[in-house]
Amino acid sequence: QGKRVFAIGLCYADDLEEGARLVSPIKALNPVADLAGPIPYTVLQSMFDASAPRGINAYWKSLYLDELDKNVIGTLIQAGSSFRSPFTHLDLIYLEGAVKRKGAEESAFQHRDKRFLVHMNGNWMNKQEETENINRVRHTWETLSRYT
Repeated sequence: QGKRVFAIGLCYADDLEEGARLVSPIKALNPVADLAGPIPYTVLQSMFDASAPRGINAYWKSLYLDELDKNVIGTLIQAGSSFRSPFTHLDLIYLEGAVKRKGAEESAFQHRDKRFLVHMNGNWMNKQEETENINRVRHTWETLSRYT
């Protein structure tokens, strides 16, 4: 408890057997916690609610990437290691599958040509931590912007 973690969150909204097959290489890594399995969408939707308790302060930025090279991965690791608030998280979202099945003009989601979305969520409880958290999110965004 109280330690930094690297977590893989995933959602496969199609055939259960195919989903299990696709997830099996991740499960083979023997993760500390394994919550992968069939769940109702509402459970998935609320799974991270505890990371945003009432009264939390937040500042976030996001950007899209075409590739994950060693520079991007290094930046994400360094950023993840630099945030001090236990409520802060960096989300790397893989945009494939159903996201690509429609054209950009067919719905409100315009960036279907990109492969990844990076969402930098600076979250903190104490007002005194505001400047530090905002600056860390901005620095991470500026660094990653070189690779967009």
